[in-house]
Amino acid sequence: MNKISPHIKTVGVTVLLSLAGIVGLIFSVSDFLTALPLIIFYASITLNTYYSMRLFTTIAGAHNFLQDSVDIILVILYLFLAFNFNNPFVFMLTVTGLFILAVTKYVLLWGKISYPQLLIKKIKIDSAGVILCVIAFALVISSNVSIGTWLLSLVFGIANIILLYFRPMYRL
Repeated sequence: MNKISPHIKTVGVTVLLSLAGIVGLIFSVSDFLTALPLIIFYASITLNTYYSMRLFTTIAGAHNFLQDSVDIILVILYLFLAFNFNNPFVFMLTVTGLFILAVTKYVLLWGKISYPQLLIKKIKIDSAGVILCVIAFALVISSNVSIGTWLLSLVFGIANIILLYFRPMYRL
């Protein structure tokens, strides 16, 4: 069986998520002001995913059924996000599940890659993402929708800038 190269997989998933975001923006957004922080977040997490995949697909080695299943579910969750920019409740619930599953994905890689410090750092960062999502989701369900969605977008965006440019996470 031919295996997809890590580079092709990374670019392919990034293009798919980007196109889904554009289609979701065009066809599912009726209230742009409500959706704006979630659109910004989606763009930011898609960018982060590119860098994460670029690194981890090259060092993760052979996948097994469980890891491949987790990856497929993560992509499905991302695609679901792209069509729920107008529904902060569903978006927050989904993104919280996405971060919980991401933590699980990297915990399952424990002992399978030879970069334990990198893996620990990734698990901590994704765990912080879970905490951020839970706080933002709590705000959304307590009728502070705008505060919750902007909190998610701004905090994640700032963290992304720090982790991609000032203290690069995705380098060996």
